[in-house]
Amino acid sequence: MNPLCAGYFFVEGGKNAHEDVAFPIVHAVAAISEHFGVDAETLDRALELANVAALSSAKDAQLASFLKDHPEILAGAEALREKHGNVQAALAAELANELKGEVRH
Repeated sequence: MNPLCAGYFFVEGGKNAHEDVAFPIVHAVAAISEHFGVDAETLDRALELANVAALSSAKDAQLASFLKDHPEILAGAEALREKHGNVQAALAAELANELKGEVRH
């Protein structure tokens, strides 16, 4: 059986030729951990499919706890969403007005 590996491949100019680069998973986990600052034990656990739901739930709980402690973040996000919607509506109306004179049937 082949060892579990992680890596990438490169396809040049639409050709079918490619160059594979693969690392034994233990080395890939160490490199990813060092480069991205992700705890290697957490990363190892994330590679187990059975653990993905548990890890996701833990992160969701951490986020919910953070947002509970900082309700101003949600209020700010809602205000930003409303302003964004207003800007989109204004741009759509302006574009519609500009196109009225441009469209010929």
